[in-house]
Amino acid sequence: MGFRLETYAGRPLTPDQVLVVGSGGGAALAPHASEVSRWIDAGGHLLALELDAREANPSLPTAIRTVNQEHIAACFEPAGPGSLLAGIGPADVHNRAPRELPLVTAGARIVGNGVLAQMENANVVFCQIAPASVSGAQGALLEQHNLRRTYRRTSFLATRLLANMGAGAATPLLSRFAMPVGGAARQSVLRNGDFRRTAAAPAMPDQWIFSAAAQQAACALEAAGPANDLPGLRITCPEIHEKNRGSVMLAQHDVPVKAGQWYRIALRAKASGLGRARVTLALQNMANWQSLFEYQNFVPSEAWSEHVFLVQANATLPSGTRFQIWHGTPGTLWLADMRMVPCDPPSEGRWTTGLYADQPQEWDDPYRFFRW
Repeated sequence: MGFRLETYAGRPLTPDQVLVVGSGGGAALAPHASEVSRWIDAGGHLLALELDAREANPSLPTAIRTVNQEHIAACFEPAGPGSLLAGIGPADVHNRAPRELPLVTAGARIVGNGVLAQMENANVVFCQIAPASVSGAQGALLEQHNLRRTYRRTSFLATRLLANMGAGAATPLLSRFAMPVGGAARQSVLRNGDFRRTAAAPAMPDQWIFSAAAQQAACALEAAGPANDLPGLRITCPEIHEKNRGSVMLAQHDVPVKAGQWYRIALRAKASGLGRARVTLALQNMANWQSLFEYQNFVPSEAWSEHVFLVQANATLPSGTRFQIWHGTPGTLWLADMRMVPCDPPSEGRWTTGLYADQPQEWDDPYRFFRW
């Protein structure tokens, strides 16, 4: 689920921690029962997963009662936005493999048939159906397709309860959405695209050159880029007289490309005073000054934003090239975090390894059953 866990060994609990006690954990908690009870009285959060009264009561301010009964489903109204049960519905406690569970019968505010409960005046929640018991010791039951939905919903249930208690979790989902269609990130063919390497501040970053037809144009490295630890380049273009055209350009020589290879170009940019003027980027063959892929254009906004382009090289050149970004409009342009990474063709995505929280199976294919 992405939560960072530590084993409770009796150390004093802090208000920003959440104590999770699973079935069988009551014995380990018993020697510290009085400390845990005082922590709960002071506002501490405890999530009990399939605990019966015998295991739970020694550590609770108020005793509860449980009874082992078969659980299949329960119906209950949604909790309010400030509740520790907010965001949870009957579908999350539906059990497609009915079995006996320690349902709460007294000592707490019962939800449904006691598959969920919350102690009055305490941040203690009882969740009597846990993902671990659905998936089995080695996840064997998860491979039974009729139980897979149950495992997903109980996983959501436990995650939502912990989040309501203030526990933070990390997920790979967003990073997978951000991953290019070429799969795992590859090395950028642009060198020093993050502008971190410089001979001596405030000089130009290594591997990059700046040129300008406009008089008094300037390029300077700034420590404060789109992120606290990410530098940026500020390119200033002065006022251009009506009859005198001018431009500014940032470039890097000898960027290698292969014919037919697709590349994902990404950069961050912002601007001031450029209006709706376009900024252009290209990779030029310095022997004949033909572009090695179609010209790409973007319009930077006044706030940092990312611009992404998918291009295909039309020739193979290990050197003798010039990657360049330029414009000819008065104003200021900031650039940062520039990458040009080889990737798979956009028509050959690797969606099963990058856009899902888990690995899709044949069972998930709706066409197989419903002819969608």
